[in-house]
Amino acid sequence: MKSTLVSLILLASTLVALCDSPGSAQNSKVAEIADRMKAAADPNGAYKKSYSYSQKQKLEAGGNTYIMETVYKVPAMSKTETTINDKLINTLIYNDGKAWSIDPDGEKTEIGGGELLALTVMNKMQSPDASLCKIFEKITIKEGKLGQNDCFILECEAGGPDIYKMDFYVDKKDYLTKKMVTSRNGSPYVAEIKKYSLLQGVLLASETSVEYNGSKSLIYLMDYKLNIDIPDSKFKP
Repeated sequence: MKSTLVSLILLASTLVALCDSPGSAQNSKVAEIADRMKAAADPNGAYKKSYSYSQKQKLEAGGNTYIMETVYKVPAMSKTETTINDKLINTLIYNDGKAWSIDPDGEKTEIGGGELLALTVMNKMQSPDASLCKIFEKITIKEGKLGQNDCFILECEAGGPDIYKMDFYVDKKDYLTKKMVTSRNGSPYVAEIKKYSLLQGVLLASETSVEYNGSKSLIYLMDYKLNIDIPDSKFKP
């Protein structure tokens, strides 16, 4: 589950816009940040015009190498298969508000509570027309530093029976998301993007360090494709 959420977070956080337009509670600075974030990550609108994607990532942690292969289709369907040494260890499916974890033997477990809320947020963030204002009920914009670089810190909160919080650190120079902070089971969960690469016309996190519950891992983007044909049946448990 941990690796799957990382996979979804990285794509979503690099492509989601702040707001389509500033509402009454938003000032002109919010609109400016939103426009620049959109232009930085999706300069030609390739992702905004897309309807599906596939991506393959490699995660290195604890001396092991995991491969995560994710497919996503609008409006909100995703499937991630995680393998180690070419052996499938988990499949995670999200389909319009419901999610299931499937073990190698095909045993299905429906996901609920805070885990489901986190997956719902991640899948909404991957929509080509997504904006944080549509997903999070509360957004606070602060300013700070990440290393030597000045950044905006977007503190976002989604409600429901559980509360899901996520902070985005956006570089003031290039307006790319450089760091995400959230929590998993009460422990801080930090992903810091070390490198971006342009693939299919989209600027994506291609090298990321993740720290959670005292352990560190590295994630590398290996492959990414837009607008592939995926049958809806692929997202059924």
